[in-house]
Amino acid sequence: MEPSSALSPNDHGDAGDAPAPVTVQLADGTAMVRGALASHLAQDKTIEVVAATSTLEETLRAVGGHKPMVVVYQPPRLGDVRGHR
Repeated sequence: MEPSSALSPNDHGDAGDAPAPVTVQLADGTAMVRGALASHLAQDKTIEVVAATSTLEETLRAVGGHKPMVVVYQPPRLGDVRGHR
């Protein structure tokens, strides 16, 4: 069988090159939740938390500025609309 010349999703040329990390933005109104999730995700070197926000306005600004691949958004509970419109 001949080796394939096509690159696999994890093959980026040189053997020493690592793929770019998945960029993540965390959006939750509770600082403890944001901090715990950021700490947990920081253990995975393939993930980079680029922003952690608490209000909808902050979240929208950060998305526009950082352009993360993933946004983890916890909407406010009914009756808890601090900073969310």
